[in-house]
Amino acid sequence: PAGTTMDHSLDVMTSEEQCVSCPVGTWCSVGAAEAVNCSAGTYNDRTRQESCTRCKAGTYQDVPGSSACNDCSAGHWCTFDQQISCSENTYNPWPKATLQTNCTRCPARTSSGPGSTRFEDCSCSDGFYFASEEHAERRQRTNVEACVGRCCVCPIGTSCNASGINSTGTISLASLPLKRGYFRRVNNTVDVRRCPDAAANC
Repeated sequence: PAGTTMDHSLDVMTSEEQCVSCPVGTWCSVGAAEAVNCSAGTYNDRTRQESCTRCKAGTYQDVPGSSACNDCSAGHWCTFDQQISCSENTYNPWPKATLQTNCTRCPARTSSGPGSTRFEDCSCSDGFYFASEEHAERRQRTNVEACVGRCCVCPIGTSCNASGINSTGTISLASLPLKRGYFRRVNNTVDVRRCPDAAANC
């Protein structure tokens, strides 16, 4: 009727059914048109949240829109948003590492592949063979530089390319590969000799 005022507030009211759903792994600001995925390095394990939580130290999440973070695995170190393998010639036996320095360097004359988790993964490098303690000590008495730890210099006449020997990449004294034209009388000695007739290969 004339002279009355209409209340149009009901025309702009929004029902709960019309509100944006904000599931786990996302966050929503008030009045937002759509949910936003949590960024890498953060997560949300609850619905209807206005922010995401950053991963704790020792955990990471490299996938946006996640509801949880992952523990950093042994053989790696992690930032909040990525897991990084320990580099070659290092190892890390502990999970939840947060620093690159948590990867320990292998001893001298040894090497390892990326992502190594054990000290035992550090095998003697090319040009060296793995010896018993007794043998290494005996060689050091005659040549102080012959062995470092239990990795000893392969003698002349051998071909110590560890990467081509076995799955562990380790050459032992017993398995020393001899070059053509060389021999030794027993497999527990480094007394490698040239064949009298090298062409015949002994």
